[in-house]
Amino acid sequence: TTPATPIINPVTTPTNITSQAVTGTKDAMTGIWIDGAQVAALGPATTWSIHMALTEGDNTFGITAKDAAGNVSSSSVIVIILDTTGPVAPIANVPAGNYNGAISIVLTLAPDANRTFFVVNDGEPTTTSTEYIACTIGINGANGETKTRKAVSFDALGNRGDTMSIDYTFDTSAPTVTLNGSSTVSIEQGRTYSDEGATAIDTYTRRPSLPIAR
Repeated sequence: TTPATPIINPVTTPTNITSQAVTGTKDAMTGIWIDGAQVAALGPATTWSIHMALTEGDNTFGITAKDAAGNVSSSSVIVIILDTTGPVAPIANVPAGNYNGAISIVLTLAPDANRTFFVVNDGEPTTTSTEYIACTIGINGANGETKTRKAVSFDALGNRGDTMSIDYTFDTSAPTVTLNGSSTVSIEQGRTYSDEGATAIDTYTRRPSLPIAR
């Protein structure tokens, strides 16, 4: 007589745990086989339990029962999805760079992002950091100050994604303008005069501009 098809109890899927206990019931005096390999010995027990090693993605298993005479039941099939990959990093609408005043930042999150957390100049973001919930975040700084904004998303399984890290530098001082020549010039009527121009230097970056004609 062909054994009854083994019953599989509900499994956890998707999961981010690489090994899962799979349990169920079977006819007495049968063993359990998975994909052609025996995993539970033939015996009088009507329950069975095995640990399945999982690989990333879909894991499909065909489970049958076999008796001492070699009769094989029809197969019960289960699919367990292993997902250990977190979301891609959030994307800020304001790029890194120099700014002369406060900026407002909005994040675009990955489709599988379940919760997102951020920090400003405070190490790495974790689940205890400030949570980002579809809001606008203002950042400002003193002249010459650089603030680093970091954000990370977690999916529904708790997988941590890649971290976004962007530096914003604040430069609020006007350039210093220096005349290249004298501030007062006397010119004889009818004579040609060539102005020596001026140079502007940013007080934070200390980078000179191109010569300024006047």
